[in-house]
Amino acid sequence: MKRKFLTLGLSLCVLASVCVPGTLAIKADAHSTLVCEKTEHTHTDACYIVSDVPTCGLEAGEGAHAHDDSCYEEQTVLTCTLSEDETHTHGDGCYTAERVLVCGQEESEGHQHDDSCYSKELTCTLEEHQHSDACYLSQSNEQPDLAEPICTCGTEDGVHTEGCPLYQAPAQPEEKECTCGAVAGEDGIIVHAEDCPLYQAPAQPEEKECTCGAVAGEDGIIVHAEDCPLYQAPAQPEEKECTCGAVAGEDGTIVHAEDCPLYVAPTAPETPVHIEGCSDDCTVEGCSCPCHKLSLFDRLMACETYEELMEMIESLTEEEIGELTEEQVAQIDEKALALEPAPLPEVISDEPDDEPVDSEIIYPTVNFDHVAPFGAPVVG
Repeated sequence: MKRKFLTLGLSLCVLASVCVPGTLAIKADAHSTLVCEKTEHTHTDACYIVSDVPTCGLEAGEGAHAHDDSCYEEQTVLTCTLSEDETHTHGDGCYTAERVLVCGQEESEGHQHDDSCYSKELTCTLEEHQHSDACYLSQSNEQPDLAEPICTCGTEDGVHTEGCPLYQAPAQPEEKECTCGAVAGEDGIIVHAEDCPLYQAPAQPEEKECTCGAVAGEDGIIVHAEDCPLYQAPAQPEEKECTCGAVAGEDGTIVHAEDCPLYVAPTAPETPVHIEGCSDDCTVEGCSCPCHKLSLFDRLMACETYEELMEMIESLTEEEIGELTEEQVAQIDEKALALEPAPLPEVISDEPDDEPVDSEIIYPTVNFDHVAPFGAPVVG
């Protein structure tokens, strides 16, 4: 009967040893989640390759020693238990010859190879690891979460997203208050004092560098290319307005008063300065005098006599005359009228019946193109 109870007890123990750990594991799985990415593993002999040749560097039996006669010496040993004094002196009977081991070595079979004499190479690629509480993420509000949080967003710059266990909300800036009492100006900008917590230093202009390689000219001015960071557009001239109320004449020309901002002084004709060997009658051919470089208008306005002006006008082609502006033609007409001599008085005969005699002075007829149009006929 006792044997049956004993057998039953052993069976219950075995059953408990098998079922209880599994039950605990199921309970752990029911309340926690494995977040560890490692695999449980313990290295065994199957994870190693053992060398066939010993690596200790010793031969089997090396260092063996067995005592022989050379290991012993005959020595006289005092065996008397009495001390020498007035009543006793050691004699031959007080000593005994003994064979004493003097080699200092112990008898042995020499070196015998064991596991330490052979090299073991780990061939397993797995890391030894056993799951602990840190490998599980607790799902119970009653149990503290002992596992370290693990990134689930896969960040590469160290900034985690809000749904990641490692996410940290950015720190809120400390709210500051004005202590200088600054108020907004007309432009709506508030400028705080330097010792005020809300003071902001004015932004420094960005330092730019030349990329076009411009250098200073003779006047010392550097003109940069338009695509250069240092380029500055030329200043636009100030727009002026008429204050004299001038209107365009028949030729379309507007002549402003001298005190008007739009007044333009008339251009004085250039007086030719001849070089040696050149004169007003020069035909230009082979002559390098600057007078020949004057414009047609300037050469016409440089004429000093009416005849000279008319002669030059008659020598012009229609193309040359067409290059003159209406304003220039008007100035040439004024020049011709100023140079034209006054007509001689009519010759009147003493006899009243005689008809007047026309002047013998003949004025050449001149044709002008591109002049002002004729006005409407005068009626009445």
